[in-house]
Amino acid sequence: MTFTGAWAWHGFDRKVISYEECLRNLVSCACGNGNLLMNCGPMPTGELDPREADRLAKVGQWLQKNGEAI
Repeated sequence: MTFTGAWAWHGFDRKVISYEECLRNLVSCACGNGNLLMNCGPMPTGELDPREADRLAKVGQWLQKNGEAI
């Protein structure tokens, strides 16, 4: 899945999907016996878009607490 609908970083004008949508995608994929790649396209500086990094961190925190359930 991509966070902005694109496979590369296209600037801050693109909307990033919500944390809740990230979790829905993850749980849906896990329930279907699949795995999920969360794609982050780096900015021209090589850094991650802070909005995408935030989503990854929150999903990581959720998985630490609930990962065994899925």
